[in-house]
Amino acid sequence: MTAPVVSRIGAVVDAVVALARTIDEDLQVADGITVGVPQSRALCIGFTDSPDRPGYTTSWERQEGYGARLQEDFTIQCFLTLTTGDHDDGATKRLRDDATALLGALDGALRAARGRAAVWERAGLSGAAEWVAAILPEGSICNVRFDVVGTALL
Repeated sequence: MTAPVVSRIGAVVDAVVALARTIDEDLQVADGITVGVPQSRALCIGFTDSPDRPGYTTSWERQEGYGARLQEDFTIQCFLTLTTGDHDDGATKRLRDDATALLGALDGALRAARGRAAVWERAGLSGAAEWVAAILPEGSICNVRFDVVGTALL
């Protein structure tokens, strides 16, 4: 007898990481927090800013009618950081524009993978994000904290 599937979060995170790696060959994509010095363009899938906070969460809900008996809703916290050594007035705008393009590409890839076999029924960006753009002594940064949300059938 095979055990029932109680979560697809492992496969979901794997698929999100794989898709993120296709949107820009110069983007460093990490599965979870990576200790060390990130590249100037890095995306963390399963981000947490504290050891007691989750990088992703799931919840189940009973399905009505035919088909799978449970629906799993998932939220994956993510963190995009873009940096440059530039200090000019347009540096943060260029980074922000780059971040916007990367987030749009990721959202498009997630939505295009709708019904991805045995992984999710739908996924995309949540629509809420926290942005920090700044010029620092070392250069300029644009950091974006956002969520990937979706639904999988169990």
